[in-house]
Amino acid sequence: MDNLTLSYSLTLPQSIYPHLDYLMSINKRQIKNYLKDLWNNETLSKLTEKAKALAVLKKDTKRTDKWIPSRVYRNSLELTGQILRSQIERKQIYEFIANHPCTIVYNENYLAKYLEKSPLFILNIQRQLKKQIKKGYIEKDYLKAVKPDFNADIFISSADDSIENGQFKKLEFYKKKGLWFMKLKIKLPITNQKFKWFEIKKAVSNKIAKLLNKEAKPKAPLIKKELLSNGYEIFKLIIPFEIKINTPKVEKIEEEKLLSIDLSPSENRLAVATVVEEKGHSKPAFFKAKRIIRKIDRIQKEIDRLEKKIDHIANNIHTTTNKTHKEELQKRLQHLYQEQKRKQKKIKQIRKEVLEIFTNWIIEYARSYGIKVIAIEKLSFKNIPNWKISKAIKRFTDWFYSKVKDKLEYKAKIKGIKIIEINPANTSRYCHKCGEKGKAEKLVFKCECGEYDRDYNASVNIGKRAIKIIKRIKEETGKSKSQEQGSRDTPARNPFRQGLASFRSLLSIKPLTQLVAYSSLVEVSAIKLKKLSKWIDLHDYGYG
Repeated sequence: MDNLTLSYSLTLPQSIYPHLDYLMSINKRQIKNYLKDLWNNETLSKLTEKAKALAVLKKDTKRTDKWIPSRVYRNSLELTGQILRSQIERKQIYEFIANHPCTIVYNENYLAKYLEKSPLFILNIQRQLKKQIKKGYIEKDYLKAVKPDFNADIFISSADDSIENGQFKKLEFYKKKGLWFMKLKIKLPITNQKFKWFEIKKAVSNKIAKLLNKEAKPKAPLIKKELLSNGYEIFKLIIPFEIKINTPKVEKIEEEKLLSIDLSPSENRLAVATVVEEKGHSKPAFFKAKRIIRKIDRIQKEIDRLEKKIDHIANNIHTTTNKTHKEELQKRLQHLYQEQKRKQKKIKQIRKEVLEIFTNWIIEYARSYGIKVIAIEKLSFKNIPNWKISKAIKRFTDWFYSKVKDKLEYKAKIKGIKIIEINPANTSRYCHKCGEKGKAEKLVFKCECGEYDRDYNASVNIGKRAIKIIKRIKEETGKSKSQEQGSRDTPARNPFRQGLASFRSLLSIKPLTQLVAYSSLVEVSAIKLKKLSKWIDLHDYGYG
């Protein structure tokens, strides 16, 4: 049994928004002061140790505003520690790469293993230094080059000792007439130097109710401000729940059958999925988000046009001598900045939605076949191609593929599915059928034995490598089982001819309304045999 933390959010009532805004401003002011005072302090070296940030920072900070409750002060310190730890890690990576310029072109996964740091941090810093090289110099001082700052609208409450009886917040879940409700008491500022307790009662969602019925334990929540695509701001209470789950072990999984995913960063695809067994494999299913990518492209072009307007107005502000005209231009400039920020937030929200639905589709697709293992390629974000299309699509997929693995692992654990990472080297260069080296041209893989879809070929090869790993693990643990197949009829035995799990099997897992909602963001389609039959193997029951 393993512990897993799931987070769910509840929108807070608008009546307390002014008080939450005031709390955020107090919190942000404190944190900025702490960051300024502590950045060059000896305390930084202590933060790299495993000691709690609160215990370390409390000794070196002074409470200037005595009227602020101690728990608000402590929570601000805890978040300051999290920010500083993140910046310390980035600083260490930056200084190493700046002092060893040859490592700018190294693979981020290799450097992450060597430095024991996050590969995403390494990749971001490598890109920053590449931009500096193009300008003709490398700034070795991290603070001058990066200028770290804190602008997030977030308030954590993990430093409050108790969930149900804290000094800053009191959170309780209770059941009444078969329904679950939440009661939150939170201490918020009403005027300068005065705080007051507010009480919020609310029915919880079905998802949270299911967790509570499974005896999930709520942990310290956080408060976050979010900007909606329509320009309105809302506050959410994000509550983590800790539940116990059964994580499947590879050696205990009887069937060597898996869902193989080739993450395909092409202009029209997100991924290709194939059910792979030792005796064969199914037809491929394609995951696409063409409509959404076109929407992101359109929004990005609108942002680019706003930037041109902003530059034009900014130049006019500097040149105009008329005071009234200058004030009008400044108001117009402020409006354009807000519009630009709303559109950027909209792109971020769309990306998150696509990632959420895409990973959901993969998990439900695997469940419909009764699959307990998903094989996914080990990602190297530098290998994402530089397409001859809009920058918006490149920006979308670069972020998207950097998040897929973590999101998929998180969701797979909940459903009792194991994720195996496979080295994708040469999966697109060798034929899945004969094993000989072929040639890939755009979306076509050519071999002496035929022509196949490139990503379909790669997904089968990824699945075969994963099966070899599973067999080796079973042999090493001495728990390898007979590979004889049973005779019972399940979707896994007879994959749908087109490669898709039938909607009948998907409907047994998810309601039709939810499947339709998924399809509006991420399309899942099988190969049309009449159009693309020359690219795939044809065999009864979907096996090639």
